[in-house]
Amino acid sequence: MSGSFIRDDEELREDMSPAERERVLVLRRLRQEEDRRLRMCLVTGQKYAREGDKFVYMRSCIDIEVDQVSHLAGTSSSIRRKLVIITTPVTPESENIFQQLGQPDPSAIVRAKKEAKEILARILVFHKEYTKFDLIGLKYKVLYDAKGLNSSVRKGVTVKKSEDSEDIVMVRSVDLAEAYETKPPDIDPENINGIARKDREKALRLAREEIQGALEFAFVKVPSFRPLGTASTGILDVIPSMECEHCGFGHRNGDCELMLVHEIFTDTEVPEGQDTAGAALS
Repeated sequence: MSGSFIRDDEELREDMSPAERERVLVLRRLRQEEDRRLRMCLVTGQKYAREGDKFVYMRSCIDIEVDQVSHLAGTSSSIRRKLVIITTPVTPESENIFQQLGQPDPSAIVRAKKEAKEILARILVFHKEYTKFDLIGLKYKVLYDAKGLNSSVRKGVTVKKSEDSEDIVMVRSVDLAEAYETKPPDIDPENINGIARKDREKALRLAREEIQGALEFAFVKVPSFRPLGTASTGILDVIPSMECEHCGFGHRNGDCELMLVHEIFTDTEVPEGQDTAGAALS
């Protein structure tokens, strides 16, 4: 198979093994499939409380984006956990706005502040444990996993904190990139940038588990979601472990936070150039 419409990595040659020929055919098929795009926002908290002469408001959510791009034969996924704490003076206008949110919940505000402090503390520990840290975060790259996908995970934290108030915006992000290629190498290095293969594979597994759980949760709530194609991602194939980065208990990574979701905003198809979330679904 060759010709002007066949890429170099899609050519079938007589000297290829059956496995190599099969990978070429799969790659060709993936590039002819329809693109898939999923966007959703899982709202996990929206509370307020009055503290003296001010209101304290918190909002937390989990944003999910998954793109399966046919011409690249790959899947790009991200999960962003956002926590926002804002203070505002008590005025007749602000009282009216917050009353529309229902009863105040001081305990929820206390928990949100505690969570913010714990995340900040972990960032300080992160700085101590690793000599290199940038705004994007630490990257774990598995050149080829068991499925033959070239995969990488980048984990990071973005913090915006007010100097003279408790206002804070925190975003914890996990970005997963997977690509199906014609021929994987025979050997994947034991160490990449000083990170052992087992640690890179663990980071990849936990990222896939986290996104897998969120997708399964959303598919139950939103029947109109189309399933992902499995060939160019390992998200749907990963077998969940009993390890969670968020609570330390024995279950699939991130499932504990899904139990807090009380509202889903989603667009199953997002026009180019627009951002997340259109209609609310509960």
